[in-house]
Amino acid sequence: MLEGFHRNQPQRDNRDPVTLPLLQQITDALRSICSSTYGSFSFKSSFILAFYAMLRVSEFTTKNKSDSSTEALQLSDVVLSDCQSKFNIKKSKTDQRGYSTFIVINRCRDNASICPVLTLKKYLAARPAVSGCNHLFMLFDGSPLTRYPLYSMLRMSVNFVTFQTLTF
Repeated sequence: MLEGFHRNQPQRDNRDPVTLPLLQQITDALRSICSSTYGSFSFKSSFILAFYAMLRVSEFTTKNKSDSSTEALQLSDVVLSDCQSKFNIKKSKTDQRGYSTFIVINRCRDNASICPVLTLKKYLAARPAVSGCNHLFMLFDGSPLTRYPLYSMLRMSVNFVTFQTLTF
């Protein structure tokens, strides 16, 4: 009975969708929020890749810092060229049997600052080589990127953009 009542009184989702202009603002805000250039590159690249590839967080982050599974994107899952990037998604919510799938993202010609191919190249050039960490996205200390810092940085970026919008 409670479930039926809840369905008749749905709560409105007050979150705005991430659009290209908002993605641009969020990634621009990272320069003011992150304590290092590497951190800015890392989060910017992960936000942009997630947007363009329509990835779920579990497809490119690990559950915790000590997670050594290879389900999250690894360096070996990425093939970059000048005009596109190709990603091997080993397991996702919609691929329960783990057949894996490839996602190809072409270079964005309209806006180089949020181009997934160029951004990933910059990130990989800045990414330090850490033995034992083959995850595509990692924090400055060499640990793999987990959901918590990703969500925290996204929340701070959105709040920064919202505050900037309200003050000007």
